[in-house]
Amino acid sequence: MLRSQKLQQQGKYRQACRCLYMAALQRLNDTGTAVHQPSRTDGEYLQLIEQLPQPAPYETLIKIHQQLYFGNREASASTFEPTFRSSGFND
Repeated sequence: MLRSQKLQQQGKYRQACRCLYMAALQRLNDTGTAVHQPSRTDGEYLQLIEQLPQPAPYETLIKIHQQLYFGNREASASTFEPTFRSSGFND
């Protein structure tokens, strides 16, 4: 989380969002919700998180990741803020 904030302060919003995404995947792995598999796709993660009581924060992170890395969306402060809020790391 600190790394993503540092990247955000440097204006590296794409990398900051990716850092939050990776931290969320690590959390899913650590809780046993979605054990890490390098070949797992964002679509597969979306299916796995459906079982969670509150999947929306993860859905937001994953969908923003898809847009940034596969949809040619530009990252900006307005992209980072909802990603950061969804991550739950700001609690």
